[in-house]
Amino acid sequence: VQEDGSLLSDEPLEGLQWSVTVYDFGQGQHEIVGYRLEEKPKKKKATQKTSEKRSDMKDRDRERSAARARRDMRHKTMMMKADRMLTLTVRDNMEDRSEFLKCIDRFRRRVIRQWPDFTAVVVLEKQERGAYHAHIALSGFYNINLLRYFWREAICGDGSASGSDSPGNVQITTPRKGYWNRSRISRYLSKYMSKDDMDLPAGTKRYVS
Repeated sequence: VQEDGSLLSDEPLEGLQWSVTVYDFGQGQHEIVGYRLEEKPKKKKATQKTSEKRSDMKDRDRERSAARARRDMRHKTMMMKADRMLTLTVRDNMEDRSEFLKCIDRFRRRVIRQWPDFTAVVVLEKQERGAYHAHIALSGFYNINLLRYFWREAICGDGSASGSDSPGNVQITTPRKGYWNRSRISRYLSKYMSKDDMDLPAGTKRYVS
């Protein structure tokens, strides 16, 4: 394509070739990705042995896996038009990732009974004390008191537990013009996806949606 926009040739030119993909997320939000064709990652053969842990994977494979997960999470966050962040924490030192994810799933099922169209993207973070908490991208208004009740119910079965008996807490951001837009939220979540996942079994989800 020439500088004035006219087509120079519809046949591939000799030399360096590029592939470009444009993602349109609506409302003027776009993402453009390009790579040299000779650098396109090759698909693994089905007979290739799969590492049991991410820490056993080759550095390049691990980086590509992490990049794919971040891209997919970012695209889902952009497509759902996320405009606020929800944070779920637990009082106890819950260090078991699978146990924490069970709480998240109970919370999800309870929320969906209240709001059937509920949509979210969830990224876990491990705190310094070892306990997990969740950062969640949301779109639209949800009653914070109901969310808090459902989360406490998901943890201990008693949504009315409060004060010193409270098993966990909920915090939510309110949309602020120019700040909690979906692009910023997706970048905020991305920074947590490369932490503390090296020793997770290969195939374990880095995020939940």
